Amino acid sequence: MQATISRVTSYDDLYPSCAGTCATLRIFCGKLDPDEVTARLGVEPTATQREVERPNLPPVPHRVWLLSSEEELESKDLRRHLDWLLARLTGARAPLAALRAGGAMIDLGCVWLSANGRGGPTLSPPQMEALAALGLEVWFDVRLPEFGDLAE
Repeated sequence: MQATISRVTSYDDLYPSCAGTCATLRIFCGKLDPDEVTARLGVEPTATQREVERPNLPPVPHRVWLLSSEEELESKDLRRHLDWLLARLTGARAPLAALRAGGAMIDLGCVWLSANGRGGPTLSPPQMEALAALGLEVWFDVRLPEFGDLAE
């Protein structure tokens, strides 16, 4: 018999301790053009970059493919942003592995802006399983507002 996992906390799009959040899949393409990443994944990116301009110097190839929830969702619950991203990556396990094998660096960055210096984002067990299955390293940029002593 398989154990049922229940969520400890329900989704809350208002997430009172959060001022804003988003999740971004970043693929540093190496020599591969971002359009090729789009073709392999079958997913349209929210942004791409092909080279970095440098004043008075030749441009540097810096090919990046991005899929971000930032302009797509208004929810302050990071789980909604992760669900949005994971829904777009259904069936992407093998293409992501092939991109990695070809030299691409892939990660998932989550920004979480604290509203009051307390709390933090929540991830669900199914999301953690899905992220692990895709081989995604996840990092967090947690930003606290300017407060005095938080150890009240």
